[in-house]
Amino acid sequence: MARTVYNWQPYRLSYKLYPLLIVGAVFALWLSPPGWALFEVLTTSVPDVVLAAGGLAVLAVTITYGSIALFHLADEKGWPAWIARRKIQQPFVDPKRPPWPKALAVLLRNHLILGLGLAGFGYLLHLRGWTAGPVPAWYIIALQLLAMGLITEVLFYSAHRLLHVRWFYRRIHHVHHEYRTPTAWSAQYAHPIEYFFGNMLPIAIPMLVVAPDLITLWAFGAIVLLNTQLVHSGYQLPLAPWAVSHDLHHYKVNVNYGSTGLMDTLAGSRLDHPDGNEAAKGARPSPLLPLPAEAKADLERA
Repeated sequence: MARTVYNWQPYRLSYKLYPLLIVGAVFALWLSPPGWALFEVLTTSVPDVVLAAGGLAVLAVTITYGSIALFHLADEKGWPAWIARRKIQQPFVDPKRPPWPKALAVLLRNHLILGLGLAGFGYLLHLRGWTAGPVPAWYIIALQLLAMGLITEVLFYSAHRLLHVRWFYRRIHHVHHEYRTPTAWSAQYAHPIEYFFGNMLPIAIPMLVVAPDLITLWAFGAIVLLNTQLVHSGYQLPLAPWAVSHDLHHYKVNVNYGSTGLMDTLAGSRLDHPDGNEAAKGARPSPLLPLPAEAKADLERA
């Protein structure tokens, strides 16, 4: 009988520092003379709310489809090798995984919803009297990112936990769980109701509440989008420190509902290792796990 090897590795401090380094590098680029010149051209020639919504739309399209192309290549061709060898569930077996044309159709539909939502988001920013600048001190930016991240974590956890109530799961959330082994395709593969209320609103609400400057707004959007795609990638990369946790969520279904582990820790739903949290303290990764019973039946019929 086919078995899954969970290619788990203990977290390292560097896994949590890499995303911060990337964000720092992006900020340094924007604050460089060429970056600042481009920023001034944009803010003087394009309305602020159009920049906010349009910039987030560009980020969504670029990050979503760029990451899908990269990880799909790793899944299907084993290239680049440095990514492919970090596959969490090996071998890559998911009998009910939707074919990519179906996944693409769902993503395009959801991105239409995203476009309409961003138009509404821009209008709400306008009503709030939001402006693109000025760029505050670095510690203000850090506090704003932290505040938006905490609000998003609470809202996303709450919405996701609600979606796992049987009534909502059977009618809405089961679509996302058609992927037992997450791939980059699965990150935004969801029922339209879930996509709006469970994915978009937990990100939009903190942006509207905190209403940071344009660069911080874009930075937060990029961080959330990157995190979403990377934790669904199916690979434990230095840039995806929580990928294993969400992989376990798709594998076991009833654990790790949040995106950072904070709310799961507080609510007692966190699982760091497929054999239990105590195993996460050991030095031996890659425990052997039988596939879930339903997946076994699918394999036998395939």
